[in-house]
Amino acid sequence: MDPPSRLRRGHQPARTRGRRHRWLRTGVREGSGQPRRDTRLRDLGAFLSGDTAHAYDAPRTLSRCAEGTPDITSAHDGTVELTGHYRAECDMDRQLRSAFRDFTTGLAEPGRRLDRALESWGTGGNIGDSSLPELGGRSLVLIEGQRWRDDFGSRRAYAYDPVTGRADRLTPCTHGGSWASANPSATLLIDPDGHPALLVSLFVPREGAAPGESGQLVYWREL
Repeated sequence: MDPPSRLRRGHQPARTRGRRHRWLRTGVREGSGQPRRDTRLRDLGAFLSGDTAHAYDAPRTLSRCAEGTPDITSAHDGTVELTGHYRAECDMDRQLRSAFRDFTTGLAEPGRRLDRALESWGTGGNIGDSSLPELGGRSLVLIEGQRWRDDFGSRRAYAYDPVTGRADRLTPCTHGGSWASANPSATLLIDPDGHPALLVSLFVPREGAAPGESGQLVYWREL
């Protein structure tokens, strides 16, 4: 069984806390040249020390090339549900939903409803990384979409409502006026002064960045 260090940090490993103080972590393994999902269950002590209790290497079923960037959405009664994206026909990234039970069996299916919501904005390139924050008591999906194939400067961030099936484009403002954004993520947390705050991060591709603004971008707002 591979140690936790085999999870490739560049592919946004996710974690969540389950019942009986157990922890789940999912990420992308490296070594084969093609990413695949890897999910692990640990108690808190094992999680902090890096000892794996159970592991399940989910086989690729939607693409022979790649399935990855998993994000855990639910863990209950031995079943773990997650989202991610896959290389559709080994050509372009599209969304997936997956579930596995008891770390032995799993099933993945295309997330076509989310794909269609972004395609309605003219997204003809990749539909990639997403995160699932809960803001104001509502579950949302923050996701990136690429308007034109192979054009990193056309990457944009969207907010998707899973109840209505509608996606709205986000227009983050920077000092220099960068226009591209990718890998959106938002987290509600308690700041060092004990106040609730919202932390938002984006990646600004150099092809769509103002001078000096390419790279990771972080927004912080006290609520």
